[in-house]
Amino acid sequence: MPIIEPAPAGAPLTQGDILQGINLFSTKDSDKDGGESALANAKLCMCISRPCVAINKSHVTALQIVKMTGGTSEVKSFEDVCKFLKKIRDGEGAPDVFYLGEMPGHSGRFAARLDSFHDIEIPTKPEERATFLSKRRIARLSDVFTRDLQVRIFSAFASFGFDDLRWYSDEDLDWVIEKGKAEIAAAENALHEVKAQKQQKEFEGKQLPDHVVANAEKKVTDLRSMLAPFEAEHQRRSDST
Repeated sequence: MPIIEPAPAGAPLTQGDILQGINLFSTKDSDKDGGESALANAKLCMCISRPCVAINKSHVTALQIVKMTGGTSEVKSFEDVCKFLKKIRDGEGAPDVFYLGEMPGHSGRFAARLDSFHDIEIPTKPEERATFLSKRRIARLSDVFTRDLQVRIFSAFASFGFDDLRWYSDEDLDWVIEKGKAEIAAAENALHEVKAQKQQKEFEGKQLPDHVVANAEKKVTDLRSMLAPFEAEHQRRSDST
């Protein structure tokens, strides 16, 4: 089932409806006299209010919808495309982004921001609301993805994340460290080999491009930097026993 589908003509406003041409505002400079309104760079939004609220109230809550950019440089094969689309669909690595795909009448691909909530006022008189929806509503989430939206919103706010290293078990931490050391050793061997090639080239009156050595050195430095916090955590545990 597609993520979005046409909204039935005459259907009431409900959760998952996608609206266009509505200015969204946020507060900027809130430390200066309470702040002032700032126009968000979006003209698309999605209603996330409960159906009973969306049908009866004059104010509903909406998510900002933005055009997605970049992120496809590594997508080359058929398998890559499938994995890429599944990854963005499920929000892997980006829990605040809810992928929607293409929008009717708009070019590109779009996503709703689960960290950009806005209040919008809509007409309450039946005739005016019907006119508003016929003009502003361009699609709605399918039922399956509306339920997924609810789960994703909950997950985006309920998960505190695990950015520290203390959650690793001792054996898992040792595994990570040993793997890191192995990759550093391999990178150091590769660096020595590149330096030897450089010396050989110079003996032959030739020159190895500087970036070859620089790249090899950078790989070693980057790996050491990645491993350092894990080794520090291992040391912290050792000191505490």
